[in-house]
Amino acid sequence: MATKEKRAKNKPPATKLPKLARWKKVAFDSDDSDESESSARYDLLEATNDSVDYEDLFGDVPEHVMVHEGSVSADGLVSLRGWDAREGSQQTLYVIEGDLTINGTLVFAQSDICTTLWVKGTLRAQRVALASSAVLIVGALIVDDVLLTNLEDAGHLIVHGPCEARVWLDLWFRGSIELDELPKGCYRSDDEREKHGGDEGPFLRGAWGQEPLTSALDPALLEDGTPSYRKLVDALCTGTTVLR
Repeated sequence: MATKEKRAKNKPPATKLPKLARWKKVAFDSDDSDESESSARYDLLEATNDSVDYEDLFGDVPEHVMVHEGSVSADGLVSLRGWDAREGSQQTLYVIEGDLTINGTLVFAQSDICTTLWVKGTLRAQRVALASSAVLIVGALIVDDVLLTNLEDAGHLIVHGPCEARVWLDLWFRGSIELDELPKGCYRSDDEREKHGGDEGPFLRGAWGQEPLTSALDPALLEDGTPSYRKLVDALCTGTTVLR
């Protein structure tokens, strides 16, 4: 039987962002007037609850946004990294006008390049990992297994509807994480669970290096006594159990 370390190295091939959907370029009208259809339809500032706009992420309003009309489904590993896209399609917003269903793992990691994904419907996946400056906006979020967040200050997870995850692990307690509804089945901390009268059960077990989270994880996923994002992502990609 293969060891966990060997299985982690045998990650399945990934569907990358440019191949995820049938994207079409939609010219973005930077006119701020109410008559501007594209500005109203893809109002990023409103979608992020007045947190960031195009200029904040990209330095300027892009000439176009990438849009898929309808829903999208994918199997296996889906990797969203802006630097995988062609030049000119990196610093922009990708919009799925319906649902995104992934029978596998979504890994969304950004650094410097501020590619943004907005799923107007429901994002459902078995496992989700968000890291660094990833910006993910969804109408609803359902994670059947583990939601892993390791966001920097510039990172965003915005959920405009229901949020469900069997287990939520937040390694850093950074980034802008905004939920319109309390998460079902998990909480970001013990304090949040107690404040809202949550029952005992799976929930976020603490921030980076805190003992409750560390003791809950498989020891093979630790480095120098703290959770390793790299090892956790490898485990999620191969479907390996991360908790003891």
